[in-house]
Parts: sequence; structure tokens; C-alpha cells
Amino acid sequence: CVRLVHRFQKGDKKLEKAEPGDNSFKTLLYSPIWTPHKQLGDFGLGIGLYFATLRAITVITFIAGLISIYNIVYFASDDYISAEYREDIPTLIQGSAVCTMSSWVPCPNCTCSSDDLRRQESSGFLFGNRCGIAEPTDPSEGNATFVVALRNDCDATIWQLSAVNYGALIFLLLAVGYLG
Repeated sequence: CVRLVHRFQKGDKKLEKAEPGDNSFKTLLYSPIWTPHKQLGDFGLGIGLYFATLRAITVITFIAGLISIYNIVYFASDDYISAEYREDIPTLIQGSAVCTMSSWVPCPNCTCSSDDLRRQESSGFLFGNRCGIAEPTDPSEGNATFVVALRNDCDATIWQLSAVNYGALIFLLLAVGYLG
């Protein structure tokens, strides 16, 4: 039998636990968001601490998200990736640092492991595969193959992105340290 804890509705907003089976007053469930922290202790110290910590972490995470709005707006803009490449990005990750704008470039100092090449040959093109072997397109260059690497063409090197990330990190460290 599941026992739900109720509270009495009174004008002074002091919450009291209703005894099981008591139907003499109209009751409502305790709200974990709006119930005062001191009164959550009626259920034991652990329950009060759990909901107080949950509230604090929710506020901290929300504020860190607000601090990061600059980065989200930048990564969703044409300054980072052009609109034609943004169409392939799923809606839930638009505004993140995902970059679908890339090109294969010669990399004479790179080496590809045999595992990378085997995965590429068996499944065609893998998004995570960043190394490959290419043949020259111009016959005058000979038949020698060369190594190519997949390079992202998105520009995420502006200093403001780093400053926002460090600001959010410092805020999180201070806020969690204050909780501790």
C-alpha cells in the first residue's frame, strides 16, 4: 500500500503532516519546489538535504547556462558555420560546437594506422574517421598514394569563446565550493 504524505491547507501557510487516514481537512501533496526547506525536515534529514541540494544545483546549472548564451548564439550563427551546412545538424544540437563543414587535405607528415584504414574500407565513410589514403587526380603526378586528413573548416578560435567557458567554469567551481 502506497502512503502519500499530505499537508493541511491553512491560512498561515504553516505546513503540517496529515496522519494516515485523516480526512477531517482538505489536503494537498507537499511540493518539493515550494515547500520551505525547514519543513522538508519533517520527512527526515536526508530528504530535506536532498531537495535543498537539488534546488541549489538547478539554480547553479541555470545560471551557468545563462553565462554560456554567448557561445550558444555564436555556434548557431553564420559566423561559425554557414546555413547550408547547418541544415544537416539535428535540432537538439544546433548551437553546439558541432562542425559539419570539413574538407580532405593532404597531410604529408601524418600516418594512418591499419585499424583506421580497415574501418574506412569496410564501411565506406565514417564520420569519426579523420585519416585516409588518396591517389593523385593528375596523371602527371605519378601513381604514388598519399595520406589525407579531414580538417574542420569552422572557425571557433575567437578569444571570447574561451573567456565565456572560463567564466562559466569559475562560476561553477565557486558555486559548488560554496555548497560544500
